[in-house]
Amino acid sequence: MDIIYDVRAQDAFRIAKAATKTARFGGNMFKRILSTSFNGLCQTCNNLQPFNHERTFGQPEVPWENRPWAHREELIKIPTLVLEHIPAKDILASRQVDPQTGKVKKDCAYCRLLCEVFDHFFGFVTDKWDHHVISGLSLSVGLMIKQGQPLVIQCWNFEWDASVSTSRVDLELYLDSDLPANATDAPTTTASGWRAADSSSPSCMTFIRECIDQCWHQHPRCRNSSSSNFTPTRLIYIGDTSDDIRLFEAASTGLAFQWAALSHCWGGGDPFALKTGNMNTLLADIPIDELPATFKDAISVCRNLGIQYLWIDSLCIIQDDGQDWEREAAQMGMVYSEALVVISGGSSKNPDTPFLGPRDEDWIPQKFDFLTPKTGSRVPVTVRRRYASAAPLEQGLHQPPYTSFWSHSYQKGPLYKRAWCFQESHLPTRNIHFSHGSIIFECQTHRRSEDQLAPYPQLYSNVLGQVDDGAKWRMIVQQYTSRQLTYASDKLPAISGVASLMPQASRTRYIAGLWEESLVLDLMWQANPAPKEVLAYPPDELTAPSWSWACLNRKVVHNPFKSFTPLATVISAESTPKSATAPFGAITHASITLRARMRPCRIRWKADKYSHRAYYVEPNGTLSEEKHLVSDGLLTARYPEAPEGSRYVCRARGGLPYEGEMDAAFVCLADTGLSSYSFVGLLVTPSVKVEGAWERVASLTNLRRKWWEGGDEVEVLLV
Repeated sequence: MDIIYDVRAQDAFRIAKAATKTARFGGNMFKRILSTSFNGLCQTCNNLQPFNHERTFGQPEVPWENRPWAHREELIKIPTLVLEHIPAKDILASRQVDPQTGKVKKDCAYCRLLCEVFDHFFGFVTDKWDHHVISGLSLSVGLMIKQGQPLVIQCWNFEWDASVSTSRVDLELYLDSDLPANATDAPTTTASGWRAADSSSPSCMTFIRECIDQCWHQHPRCRNSSSSNFTPTRLIYIGDTSDDIRLFEAASTGLAFQWAALSHCWGGGDPFALKTGNMNTLLADIPIDELPATFKDAISVCRNLGIQYLWIDSLCIIQDDGQDWEREAAQMGMVYSEALVVISGGSSKNPDTPFLGPRDEDWIPQKFDFLTPKTGSRVPVTVRRRYASAAPLEQGLHQPPYTSFWSHSYQKGPLYKRAWCFQESHLPTRNIHFSHGSIIFECQTHRRSEDQLAPYPQLYSNVLGQVDDGAKWRMIVQQYTSRQLTYASDKLPAISGVASLMPQASRTRYIAGLWEESLVLDLMWQANPAPKEVLAYPPDELTAPSWSWACLNRKVVHNPFKSFTPLATVISAESTPKSATAPFGAITHASITLRARMRPCRIRWKADKYSHRAYYVEPNGTLSEEKHLVSDGLLTARYPEAPEGSRYVCRARGGLPYEGEMDAAFVCLADTGLSSYSFVGLLVTPSVKVEGAWERVASLTNLRRKWWEGGDEVEVLLV
């Protein structure tokens, strides 16, 4: 009884504490709203300052309970405010005239400054941001305001990007000179670093040399990241400016080399390449005049850095030799992870587009004059695009991989949309990104750009918590599948280098993109909603089983279940590599046999978002509640003319979609145990390829226990 009493007392204390915190937060918010008419504080933008807001943290006067993330020491001392997803229409109201009063709807000089900024960066002739707002499109703004740092403006959906569901551009507002002494009501910002107008300038090369030198001498983590004596099969010898360039059989010498590797976008073209017919010619000489612009730029960077060997995929892999390609593709992970540095031509859409040279006008800083409303001080501010999305301020200086921010973020540029290039940026010890807006140096320790002032973001952290290996892989898959591939057959090979270097590779089997030790959880991936789109690859291109994320041409996500108790048991899992030299690459066959509860169910399908449901029929004929399903793209009836009760669902691969009732089966995989709606699993349909087997078509979550209890325990062969 004493134990029960103690637990109840603790629960009551936690509830009371939470209620007190909520009441204090609400009181502060109410106080701010009431005082806005007296102190001139804008409810939308908070006057671009971090003070006097209930969400402000880092101020002594803010109660401890109201300081989010207060355990991160670098944030406690600095006034900081994060305002997320402000409707752009609320900002635009600062310059819209009310027809009844003849005055602006909201008189805020700070919001008008934001409008001016948006006019410049998103004021295209036929695609103006304010037109989108007036027409009802969902544009929103985020403000990251931290004393002593440039102000970051997150712009959601101001630019259309077909590769992502929500497009984000970050802008940076900063000062080029000191604030006037009396400008106490100026936006909270500070100076930033200088950005060169030409990425080939001497200052840029000096920046790169300093970054590599600092990393080599001051970063033990980076020095110790290389643990093998690996040497690529072939390298390109480039020497210095007076040396000839030639292909070099490096591995056959038995010697150790330092090399740089180029990460570039093929862009659908056919760059200068090594083939069986020109091998001997290239071993003697590679004519530099015949090389495309990105290759020449990479050579120029290497020579500036004093690196004499360079690896380029099209010149170091025999492009018309399938066996050589498979063997070399299998060790590309080692090529990029063991390189001294990787040179990423982030701004080049194809080999003929140089990444060295003058920067695009879109990335040139723009100056604005701001007149402070109270003191009347003229404050010249500068705004420019940021080279990458800013991490949330609550992470402080910690921006490691395997956080929710990392798994959703992406860099701008054609290179970062290509799936083949994912491992080329994920694996290196040191990476130089030649992006549109800035040169970014990234190593295992930190990230810095040429236009950034210290301190630099730390890319490892013991502060943000540990992530298990399975979760890491699922975040990698999420990032990787958001990128584009030309050939479905490359889906598994293009990530094989990352897979081969995961910790799981040394202790469990790799099964068509999933890991045997976490197989049941790995099966619970979901395709980004696309019920009107065909996501399944054509049958003649398909090289992955239906239960693998590699079978769809779509970004997939994994629900981060806080609790996951498997109810299905893996009896067997088989995966046959296409080549013995590439165990993490393409496969010829894969299947899983589960012991699990399965029950027949039905799908009520209409090809509109959120309008498709699954339900089952009780033995007495009553229908269960309908549950929303996340389909693997557009679904259809395999045989629409079949009688009711045998009209099975399947993934659409073209043709006219079917709308109506279809049959399927539910395979229960796990209990997430956090509510009465805690059971999860897959919707499957009989396979037309393998008799007695089943294929996946959708996933189901948030189900009542009856979905599991009413099923029969059987062996389920998934193909």
